[in-house]
Amino acid sequence: MVILLDDIAVNSQGKCIFSLKMIMQLDINIEHISNKKGEIGLIKQKTEVLFWFFHSQ
Repeated sequence: MVILLDDIAVNSQGKCIFSLKMIMQLDINIEHISNKKGEIGLIKQKTEVLFWFFHSQ
């Protein structure tokens, strides 16, 4: 299932908090983040988000 999210996300170490809109604008490669809803994987290339996939727990 592919869903688009507009939420606050925390990385796997729990050290960085981003909105997903901010992640789309930053030129960084975040491969794995999580939030309270479960694990979120991010496939991105440069500043373009290709898709999000969400694994509910």
